[in-house]
Amino acid sequence: MTFPMKFRGSRRVPPAVAALALACGLAACGGAADEDSAAPATSADPARSAPLAMSAAAADPSVISVSGGTIKGSVASTYRAFFGIPYAAPPVGALRWKAPGAAPAWSGTRDATAARSVCPQGAFDASGNPVIRGSEDCLFVNVYTPAPVSPTARLPVMVWLHGGAYVAGAGSDYDATVLAKKANAIIVTLNYRLGALGYLAHPSLTAESRDNSGNYGLLDQQAAMKWVQANIAGFGGDTTKVALFGGSAGGASVWANVASPKAAGLFTRAIVQSGPDTNTPLANGEALGSTFAANIGCTGTGAAVAACLRAMPVAAVIGVQSALPPGPMGVTFQPATGGAVLPQSAKGAVTSGSFNKVAILQGTNHDEGRLFAALGFDLRGNPLTVASYTALVNQMFGPAAAPVLAQYPAASYASPSLAYAALVTDSSFSCAARTMNRLASARTPVFAYEFNDPNAPVNFAPFGLPPGTPAPFAMGSYHGAETAYIFRSPAASSFMTSAQLALSDQMIGYWSNFAATGLPVLPAVAWPPYASQFDMVQVLKPGGPGSTTQFAADHKCTFWAGFGV
Repeated sequence: MTFPMKFRGSRRVPPAVAALALACGLAACGGAADEDSAAPATSADPARSAPLAMSAAAADPSVISVSGGTIKGSVASTYRAFFGIPYAAPPVGALRWKAPGAAPAWSGTRDATAARSVCPQGAFDASGNPVIRGSEDCLFVNVYTPAPVSPTARLPVMVWLHGGAYVAGAGSDYDATVLAKKANAIIVTLNYRLGALGYLAHPSLTAESRDNSGNYGLLDQQAAMKWVQANIAGFGGDTTKVALFGGSAGGASVWANVASPKAAGLFTRAIVQSGPDTNTPLANGEALGSTFAANIGCTGTGAAVAACLRAMPVAAVIGVQSALPPGPMGVTFQPATGGAVLPQSAKGAVTSGSFNKVAILQGTNHDEGRLFAALGFDLRGNPLTVASYTALVNQMFGPAAAPVLAQYPAASYASPSLAYAALVTDSSFSCAARTMNRLASARTPVFAYEFNDPNAPVNFAPFGLPPGTPAPFAMGSYHGAETAYIFRSPAASSFMTSAQLALSDQMIGYWSNFAATGLPVLPAVAWPPYASQFDMVQVLKPGGPGSTTQFAADHKCTFWAGFGV
């Protein structure tokens, strides 16, 4: 994620490590299998479609009419699932690096029992070898409901934006069957364009549309939310109770939508899980895009460059993208500020009051940085030493390195890698979230949390490591650990103790009640709104939630305030 701009250097974690670390929660993955060859994507323009009745489902709960036609999903004893529903036209050919357009309707009944293609991204095969996953025909939503559910139930709706450093992940990576039932809510997961295909800014693309340049993935998210507004009533959902929630880059995307005037009215609550405000000015995005274009072989100026870029095969796009030097915390491509889609950063928007004033639930994990330290160093056989840690901090902070090293001396931690982990946790996540809480709470209700399970389940298999790879040190509440407690997939449940399962139930209750009412309430458990003068954060931990006013002290936020965090 981001360090203050004054910090020197861009290599926070070794190449590709942080990008992988921001993918789906370690124990939360496990949605339906993907089909890389999807049927033609279809649907009417979601922005202009009225909610559709579930007349077909009255007789058969697996059959629903949506804006493009009829779909048939799966029905189990406790849930229904509908996969691979197109919400926009496939962004291929001349539509690459264009705002998402309407997709044509289909005839007959579309099969919705298996997930469709993910958006193109680097991944690992079963042997841990790097491969390219997915296809550009990838703009799909997946919908989970409890079962049985009345077509007129008007249940709250939770729309999930996956993480993955804007270069990896998919909606179908998350199994929401348990969440839908326990939350008694409609859960929507979705794909959006990633990497250069989703966030490339370039002067030739800016000339076509300054507003859209660099924000195609963000526009996809908004198109999916328009689809939800047009269609979710047919699944039993309430369009006035839509919570947009996401983790990591997905949480950062939630902030981007909070700041985007184009997302006004598309959601009524926002849940940010470990998602710092991550974006770049359009001019910076164009500079990166110009380097990308030159590296892929598209030189010159004007429309010819855009045409050349659109003619490049996906493998070339992913290859050149992967070879670029990583940005802060491994995030290279990200939303661009300066146009009508994202006029300014979320921090700027909440400071000025120019944002979508929905209720916000935001939190971080107590030990975010331990995942980056493990994947970036120790699990690569290169744990930080005192010397290499000192050199890394000097690279990251330049002239400001000395006070940082004084606050986070290697000698005060069990290892230099854990000193680095604490530094990343505090500067990039905990204190950055506190700043956003303080700014936003002056204008809209905000509820703050810290997830703190010191023994959260760990699984490094999603990162290409052999199943059962042991952790190099205690991982604590590492980045992404909370996601398993929210989605509670059957795989995640098998790793949890009874106390962790109880915590999962509490967190699902908080999230779903917030989606329904704007208040994260449970019986006999108070969670007051965040207020700067009290600086109180709800602690989510096994054995029962509590609250703390020591969050800022624990994470050295007064120190980081001097760096603009």
